[in-house]
Amino acid sequence: MLWRAAVSLNVLRMTWPRLTDPITVGHPLIHLGYAYELNSRTVGVEALGMVCSMHDSQHKYIDDPSYTRPGPYSTPSLFEIFKSVSKDERFDGVLQQSGEDNIAILLAKREDVLLEHWNAWMIDDATAQFEELQRVAAGMLVATSKNYDFFLCHVLTTSHAVRIMLPLVPAKFQVPLLRQWLFFALTAYVSQMRPKIDLDIIQDVSLEGKGWKTVVDKALNSSHAQDSHFVKGTRLGLYASIDANANPIPSRQSDEECRRNMG
Repeated sequence: MLWRAAVSLNVLRMTWPRLTDPITVGHPLIHLGYAYELNSRTVGVEALGMVCSMHDSQHKYIDDPSYTRPGPYSTPSLFEIFKSVSKDERFDGVLQQSGEDNIAILLAKREDVLLEHWNAWMIDDATAQFEELQRVAAGMLVATSKNYDFFLCHVLTTSHAVRIMLPLVPAKFQVPLLRQWLFFALTAYVSQMRPKIDLDIIQDVSLEGKGWKTVVDKALNSSHAQDSHFVKGTRLGLYASIDANANPIPSRQSDEECRRNMG
């Protein structure tokens, strides 16, 4: 199809594909992922337009390799990174309340701190670490003390887009794509006041025999059914669960490891 050829020629094989962006909450990446998943020319063309028009100064962190540099700590665990961010006192008092406008303030006042955490992620097994990426994204949305958060929902929807696009981009761009996602996720998390990710919130829920069928029914028939982001977030939680079951890393062990990393 022509739109796929255009994406391959103009986006996926760029010197450095620009698919995520803190200001646009990752919409170029999200639309591109849906275009491939749904085989939609219309959404694909929308994604191309976004890639062309949604490039701002914050892409310097991706475009300029000088921002990628060793820091005081490194870890393969995203949960450990977000734990460090949640406890980092250098962010205290910088932001007064949640909001997208916080990104500019954050980068102006704490760029060096944010980059320190961004550069801490050691990616040595992109496939295995992607599962943790999905756990982090889902946990950020449903395993904090916050109510439903529109901005953090985009951390999950962009993670699903990464799931779709990771096998399609040339191998040399796979790690940069994961790092682009992390930069967006960090800015979103700090901008929303760093809510603690507590997996016990999920584990302590009494399912009473209910499963994903009940969740899907609530998403489609509850008062939130007309909120597309709520429905998308629910659907992507389901897909992340399917992925975890299809690639069996013992879930209880993984949950315990995540919990230890989050402290």
